[in-house]
Amino acid sequence: AGLFSAVTTTFIIESYKLMLPDYTELTFRAMITNASYAASLLESFETPRSARAVNCVWITSLVLSLSAALIAIMGKDWIAMYPTQPTHSLRKWAAVRHFRFSCVSRWHMPGVIASAPILLHLSLLLFAVGLVIFFIPIDFFTAILSTVLTATLALLYAITALSPVV
Repeated sequence: AGLFSAVTTTFIIESYKLMLPDYTELTFRAMITNASYAASLLESFETPRSARAVNCVWITSLVLSLSAALIAIMGKDWIAMYPTQPTHSLRKWAAVRHFRFSCVSRWHMPGVIASAPILLHLSLLLFAVGLVIFFIPIDFFTAILSTVLTATLALLYAITALSPVV
């Protein structure tokens, strides 16, 4: 999850630039035209929909990935705090163990811990979808290739996830 989050962050750093005006282009235009017209160039900039979509999808992917990492760390901490061997009298150990077990049940910890891989899978899927959206305005062939690869990966994932059920 940590490595995936680092990779996703790198892509977000690059893609968010698509949401900003190209100041090099604006400077060039300002040098060609008069200075009063340059201000209207900046005001007329509108973030492309594909750039907004890519950033929304990748930021969601990053948040899900970091959530999975946080759940994994918290789960490890919970397990480490759960006593397996008596450290005090048996009566006190049993009381502490029962208290912690009731907390584990009340907070649905098995379900919370089981959600970490699901969050990571969703994060990876969103990243792949964002990659497809990212390439659509840049290069059609690359967009098609990334779409085919993403769809193939999603199909293989669905087959392997559902085959034990069938």
